[in-house]
Amino acid sequence: MALSKILLLACSATALHEPRGPPGVSELRSNGAEHSALEGISAAAYAWRRAAQQRRGALERADVELEGLSAAAYITELQRSHAEARGNGAALEGLRGGDARPAQPPLSPKVVAAYAAAGLATTAVRAAVARRGPAPWQAAVAACWTLNNVAVMVPGRYDGGGDGAPTAATANLLAPAGWAFAIWGPIFLGECVTMLLVTAADPGHPVFDVGAAIAAPWCAGTLCQVAWCGLFRPSVCGPGALWIPSAALAATAFFLGKAHAALQGLDLYAAGPLRGLRNDLLVRWPLSLHFAWVTCATLVNINKYLALRGADLRVKEAGALGSVAVAAAAAAYVLRTTGDPLYGFVVAWALAAVAADGGRQAARGLVPDAPIDRVVGAAKAAAVAVGAVACVAPFAADVADAYHARGSCARRRPVRESPW
Repeated sequence: MALSKILLLACSATALHEPRGPPGVSELRSNGAEHSALEGISAAAYAWRRAAQQRRGALERADVELEGLSAAAYITELQRSHAEARGNGAALEGLRGGDARPAQPPLSPKVVAAYAAAGLATTAVRAAVARRGPAPWQAAVAACWTLNNVAVMVPGRYDGGGDGAPTAATANLLAPAGWAFAIWGPIFLGECVTMLLVTAADPGHPVFDVGAAIAAPWCAGTLCQVAWCGLFRPSVCGPGALWIPSAALAATAFFLGKAHAALQGLDLYAAGPLRGLRNDLLVRWPLSLHFAWVTCATLVNINKYLALRGADLRVKEAGALGSVAVAAAAAAYVLRTTGDPLYGFVVAWALAAVAADGGRQAARGLVPDAPIDRVVGAAKAAAVAVGAVACVAPFAADVADAYHARGSCARRRPVRESPW
């Protein structure tokens, strides 16, 4: 088509430069031949263009077919690879002997908790180092807390089933119900918060002074509990030597009591009511929970010692009744000297657990019911009495202090503000 246009323009230009005259017969014939030639050229160009378009369409269809073949080949190859992978997995399973467990078993919750404990303590120490060098007591608190959390997770103790099934000779008359031990959750969680709080405090902050006051006895008590974790095992202390871990637990209660008493000389509310409430909830409460529960746990350990040693039933009954009396007396003493009701509530919790078990765990059906019933009755009465006294102890302390402050008593004593 383009060639025909060029020829037509050339002919037109030639005609413009030639003199025009009336066309003759020969000229008319010549023009007809030229038009016929141009029409032939145009038809040939059109045919060529149509052929090119057809070839282009064929190429496009071929490309589409090739793309389809490539996709199909890719899918086929992918399916073949997956089939080979499944076959290799089945072969490996056969070599393993059908063991479907992973090559490395998942970490147990105890191991995860141990890593978390170490990580929290490390974070606390690093935070202190980032600002300044930590005080020695802060590093000691973080280290003792971590060591204690790792020690209690090592299995194999008597309280983990290491003492075997009870018999008539090893019947224990003072065994709390299993739900009583749920108190360890708040204890460990609370002491975790306490550790982070006191190790992150700067000198001059009220929390720093609180931590410094309780650090030494708290660390000593924690180390005694770590020692108990290592001693309270059949592989370390046999039934005749269970008095040794009982002594370690008694030392734990003693030092925690020292830390608890150290708080009484501090004004936790000196920095304001909100900060004082924080000190109560995050320092005093975890310490009170731990102190009270370890006191009761010491008495339970002593009775387990009497049971596994095969003591006479009358000795076991005397030990159980004496333990109930000691627990109630300890609660009364702490309530009287500190006005801390939380200690009394925890002791009442432990005594209620003994009454709720009713000897079914380690004595009922193995020994006569009469001594069991006497121990259960004493535990129930003591739980009610201690709980009632704990409810009124803070108010009684305030009333007594106000009474002595007015000089109505012959023996004057300094006014003591109740921490509650």
